[in-house]
Amino acid sequence: MLEALEIESGVSDFLAAVVCEGANHECYLGLCSDCPNDKFINSCFSSKNDEEEVEYLSWQHTDSTDIKKVTSSLEIFIEDFVEYVPKILTHHYLSTQQQKFITSLREDFLKHENAITVQVDYAQNYTFVVQKSVQVRHKN
Repeated sequence: MLEALEIESGVSDFLAAVVCEGANHECYLGLCSDCPNDKFINSCFSSKNDEEEVEYLSWQHTDSTDIKKVTSSLEIFIEDFVEYVPKILTHHYLSTQQQKFITSLREDFLKHENAITVQVDYAQNYTFVVQKSVQVRHKN
């Protein structure tokens, strides 16, 4: 089995390596033709044997979405990995931009005496529970 690829600095440094130096929104949204993404990823694995087997976790979409352990050849893994990099780049860029916007919003509006910031996360399925609600609320 192939040993895990070590990324010393983290995901942000890896993502910075697959886009142009001084990348802008076009690089992160896949609109730049000068970004080295495929070349960089292939160079990470160039010293490995393509016929080695690799185990990794992958999202599998059927009736539901689950994380499954996948065993495949290195060549298939690289193809899958190259396919997902643009999605990861876009997600990373959008989440970073949203965080910058929320931070600036908090800094600007919280200077006012009667201001509050409410952030709602729709990623989870939360149910609102009304405390001390009357019994009529629970009947059709």
